[in-house]
Amino acid sequence: MNNKNLFLCFFCLLLCFLGRAFPENISKLGQDILSKCHLIVQGKPLKSILLPQGGKLIPMKVNSIYYGKAKISQTIHIVYLEVPSFSEQEEWIVFLKALPSGQMYECVGDFSLKEKEGAAKLLALEKIIQIESIPEENQKKKHYLESCLDGLKAQDAWTRVHWLKEWKHLVSHKPDVLDQSLLPKLQEIYDSIVDHDIRDEIRKYLIKLKKQNPQEEKETTQSLLWEKIKQAEKKLKTGSSLEEKIQALQILGFFPCSFSQKALLLSLEDPSPSIQALAAFYLGNQESSKAIPALMKILQSESHIHVKKNAIRSLGKLRAKEAIPLIQEYLSIPHTKEIAQRVLKALSSQNYAGENP
Repeated sequence: MNNKNLFLCFFCLLLCFLGRAFPENISKLGQDILSKCHLIVQGKPLKSILLPQGGKLIPMKVNSIYYGKAKISQTIHIVYLEVPSFSEQEEWIVFLKALPSGQMYECVGDFSLKEKEGAAKLLALEKIIQIESIPEENQKKKHYLESCLDGLKAQDAWTRVHWLKEWKHLVSHKPDVLDQSLLPKLQEIYDSIVDHDIRDEIRKYLIKLKKQNPQEEKETTQSLLWEKIKQAEKKLKTGSSLEEKIQALQILGFFPCSFSQKALLLSLEDPSPSIQALAAFYLGNQESSKAIPALMKILQSESHIHVKKNAIRSLGKLRAKEAIPLIQEYLSIPHTKEIAQRVLKALSSQNYAGENP
């Protein structure tokens, strides 16, 4: 073997060794932050020094080391282009990149332990560093998955949001973690949390896993949709804001059933004309003649004109021929003339199929 081939073999072996010795970061935080850092420490900033080329040099006494090599009580020097509101009484976690001189560091991220989410951020950081330190890839992936699932159920909102990002990163880069054994855990998370973003994310993967069994997929989908309808109905009753009620009505309107129809009919009595109008609109999508009397009653009431326009539209969709005399009265009103004409034309058409059973 000549020297050239010998060198190539040695180089390949070296690459293999480095790949095992320094495995790729698996986490989002690891790839976004740790991969850029040489040092992560906790300490108190000292008096800043203004640099002639701009920015400031902040000496910091190291009290704890989370990543990289340093010494406790060592003073390190950090270059900041934009200096946060440091207080010498605060403990800060700083993410540092070594500058070419080797004597100073550039800050690529920081947070104060005094801020509201400081403790939660530190806990997440320690967990990620622990995960990334696992040398064996399958074990690393296993612990990362467990941490994501636990984090999604955390008490504080910041932790849940953080681990939701990590979960999305995990399933997009390591889709093989999604197997049938996850179903009970995902279902538990889905049932126990209230965050809409997390529920929607978990729901997506619950259904995906269930596709391996068509019957289970059907039952799961129906169960999740039914739960969504019930939550919307509850929000409609207890929602404190107009926006919440509108969101609930939109869900009920898109899932026609006797349960959602009942909620929509009750919404016709809501004090808000916006809610009444939206309920009248969606009742036309329910394909049930049971809504016709309530919609006709609107045309005989003092309801807002927008509510009446939607009631006329829905009566047309429900093919309510018995409403023709009432709708004709709205031909003389400028705001309802156009919709009344269209609906009356449709109801009078020879192709009219009759009232829905």
